[in-house]
Amino acid sequence: MKRAVARKVLGAIGALVSMASPVCVWAHHSSAMFDQSRSITLEGVVEDFRWTNPHAFIQVLVNGDRGTQEEWSVEMNSPELLARAGWRSDTLRAGDAVSLVVHPGRDDSKGGQYLSGTGPQGPLIAASPPTTLAAQTVSPGAVTTSCPRVDLTVVEPSASSETRPAKLGQRTIFVRRNAITTTSDISEIKIAGDDVDTLIQIKYQPQAAARLLDATTGHDGLRLAFVVDDDAWLAFTWQGPYGIGPDGTQLSIQHGLAKAEALAESIGSCSAARTR
Repeated sequence: MKRAVARKVLGAIGALVSMASPVCVWAHHSSAMFDQSRSITLEGVVEDFRWTNPHAFIQVLVNGDRGTQEEWSVEMNSPELLARAGWRSDTLRAGDAVSLVVHPGRDDSKGGQYLSGTGPQGPLIAASPPTTLAAQTVSPGAVTTSCPRVDLTVVEPSASSETRPAKLGQRTIFVRRNAITTTSDISEIKIAGDDVDTLIQIKYQPQAAARLLDATTGHDGLRLAFVVDDDAWLAFTWQGPYGIGPDGTQLSIQHGLAKAEALAESIGSCSAARTR
């Protein structure tokens, strides 16, 4: 049961296509997987503390409503960010009694996103949102041909008249020309974190956000890519019944701060030029 639950929660993050590029990119679907409007408290015993990339996990055994034990998988930040906040790989050990406050999953899986908690030695270090380094707001209709093409689109198994090629490291993949969202749909782009773990957070205009939610809800196994011009920064398989909600998409790039800031600046610059 333990391994099955862990695979279910970890699989919901997305089976990523490996990249040959020196910049390593992961998809973080926390805004979609977890209900950010609610928090619950899990009282239980640590079964395992997994100090793994791209996320650490606390596997905790909780007494269920029927008196049986349920294993919950609680997602945390990356080990690099946790370590700088004061966490260590042995902060929690199997058998520790804990009380964890989490954002619960949107589906029926026993998964949550760590917020705070207490352990054998008292309060645990709370999760803190990454510091925003740069932010650009894009006006509707402000995108011109000078702007980069930023698509969230479907990956197809082969080339056709409805696809275009994109480079994924040393490989070529084929993505739909008619993307789910593109640059003109972006309402805001933020760069947060630091060069160890750079986050690109993108929000979309309301109609595009609704279209993205519809395109991903209930589409388990859908292959998606985040493409900037002809460069696929990320390709992954969407898993689970939930969809990408109004919070938008979030990408995590290791050692990609300059790349991320350049993207935000480029979008902001071409938008400003259009509105002047």
